[in-house]
Amino acid sequence: WTLWGMAAMGEVGPAALVSVLQVKAMETVAKMDTEDLCNTLWALAAMKMKVEGGLVAALIKRGRAVKVTTFKPHQVSRFLWSLATMGVALDATLVSALGRRACTTAGRFQAKEIAEMMWAISVFDLALFDSQFILFDCMATRCLQLRSDLKPAQKRLLHQWLLSCQISPGLKASLPESVVRMKQTLGGELLEIFSAAAVR
Repeated sequence: WTLWGMAAMGEVGPAALVSVLQVKAMETVAKMDTEDLCNTLWALAAMKMKVEGGLVAALIKRGRAVKVTTFKPHQVSRFLWSLATMGVALDATLVSALGRRACTTAGRFQAKEIAEMMWAISVFDLALFDSQFILFDCMATRCLQLRSDLKPAQKRLLHQWLLSCQISPGLKASLPESVVRMKQTLGGELLEIFSAAAVR
């Protein structure tokens, strides 16, 4: 996929080329597999493109059509991150299905995937996730396992998610113990990151 290739290299091609590629994506969206779907969404979000009419809606519709149980961890993360980055609202059914898929594959998530997915979740309405307690517990537990792999940028994303938990009505008082431990464990490290950034 040329759109994905340009985004992966941090380049935005000529507007005419990008437009042609989006039209091509629209023509083939019904045949996209999970990887094609997630890569296309990620490219659109990463390059901050002006998206041709109906393409994102068509990609989301395809996301509902493919089996969510086929999504791999990086695909769940990429799908949610892309739509959150583009400011696209999702319906509760799809969001909840992706959340449940994340729970069943939590042990295979890597640090970057968790950070980007949990940041995306902080952007969406947390009430959309019908299994949010289990999801948060799974992801926080996995995060603690991967603590040494977390980079400063990823910790900042996780910090935004933790803040969203604190200000969400009803969540603060009922957070999983693993989320509380994660906040306590990463608290000092997050303070160091933000202090260093302020000095610069």
